[in-house]
Amino acid sequence: MGNVALETTLLEPVLDPVLEISREDYISGSIQQFTLQDSVPLPAHPIPSTGPLVSLEGFEPPVGNHATESCDPVSSENLQLIGSSAVTLGTTPLSGPSGWMGVSEMPEHSVLMDSFFGGFLPSVSPQFCDPRLSPSAVFVPQFVADPLLKEVFYACGAAYLSNTVPGMRELAQEKYEQCLMQFSHRVDQSVGDAQDWMVAVALLLCLRDKFIGTTPEISAIHLAKTLRLIRELRKSTEGVSVNLKVFVESFLFNYSVMIITGGESVSKFLPSPFEIFDEVRSILDYHPYQCPVPWMENPVFGAATKTVEIAAKSSWLLSQYPLNDADMALACNLLSETYKIRYPPMAPDAEIRLGSQSYFMLQESVTVSEIVRHSCQLLLMRLIIPNLESSHISIKQKVALIYDMMKGLSEDSPLWVILGWSMMITGLNSIQPDHRSFLIHSLYRCASKFHAAFLVQIADFLEKVWIANNDSQDFGWSVIFDKKLLSNICI
Repeated sequence: MGNVALETTLLEPVLDPVLEISREDYISGSIQQFTLQDSVPLPAHPIPSTGPLVSLEGFEPPVGNHATESCDPVSSENLQLIGSSAVTLGTTPLSGPSGWMGVSEMPEHSVLMDSFFGGFLPSVSPQFCDPRLSPSAVFVPQFVADPLLKEVFYACGAAYLSNTVPGMRELAQEKYEQCLMQFSHRVDQSVGDAQDWMVAVALLLCLRDKFIGTTPEISAIHLAKTLRLIRELRKSTEGVSVNLKVFVESFLFNYSVMIITGGESVSKFLPSPFEIFDEVRSILDYHPYQCPVPWMENPVFGAATKTVEIAAKSSWLLSQYPLNDADMALACNLLSETYKIRYPPMAPDAEIRLGSQSYFMLQESVTVSEIVRHSCQLLLMRLIIPNLESSHISIKQKVALIYDMMKGLSEDSPLWVILGWSMMITGLNSIQPDHRSFLIHSLYRCASKFHAAFLVQIADFLEKVWIANNDSQDFGWSVIFDKKLLSNICI
């Protein structure tokens, strides 16, 4: 398809697929991701500053009783890097959990824990939901279930800091490797006896890799381990719990958006979305609370439960391209479904009960779902009519509609973090300079604000595709069929 020139300009080649997820493969494969991440640093060109900058200079942990810390101390050089840097800490101020039992009084560990709670956790918690279903309400209590959670919190906090403090990368990698080896050993000792804290660790490590920059193969390995633990957990417990709902939604979302670039890694390690969504349907349909807005009970998906499912299935069909008759029928059915999506009504007094700001955030969740829905239509139309060009009026109108909806989102909304899949699909269809400029600006802005390296991967990928697109207006959209090129990014 004339993509040879582009291949030489994209990110470094990905690792060969791992055939079996043994403990050794899991550890070594995941550790190598940090080297690959060096090829996709946060953007070097200027990014507009967004969100409050919290200076850590002169940081002192709160005074109080602390348990003895067994971790190796951070070097004085790394501590100086932490203390002298102004770090964007997501959407909330430092929450000060360093006074908790079990957290060291050493300043470096207090900073890492605060980075986890004040930066990393808000960045991976984009939806406004019932507080009892929030990732914080589910992941944080696991802190007392097993000491390994504390180390994982440190590792995620260090990774979050390393995206703006390059000198912290060595520390972040060191803590990550320690967690990975300990976790693999613990899981091997507990085969068939999964516990909530294990699923929490698997998901946090997956999110940590995604936000610091990884490859589809490594993401697939993490998600395969997560799915195995979820299945074991379901066998050992009766009914559906709040924890299980949050775990399943988190797994499903990250699985759904990485299928499009995962290629063979997904099919080797993970089942088809046509299988797995049905497997966990009862969990998705579980609504333990009577909320004034129904999608407040979807802690990760929000209003986009159905549209993300269609995105996953559409991406899976893309991996099967060219489609046979059965797959073509599935694609047509999915496209038809996108025109039938309806959202359950809000309670008449929802705005009064929740307040204007919360009500607005819930409306933005619907906007996100609509962006995903129209992005699904773009992909499905291309699968059904492979020679449909980006310059066709139907595509141009849909792309313009998506951009109008994106511009309606507030710039500091954490919901941008879950739009990576849609931004890539829309970007490959974008031929107008103003659309491209808006998208790249949005990707870099959000990558900076939320420390999300995967958004930089998408921006870098799109810019290189557009440069190679000069000779053919439709070349960018043709890249969607090039599995080798797509495998350079992980959404």
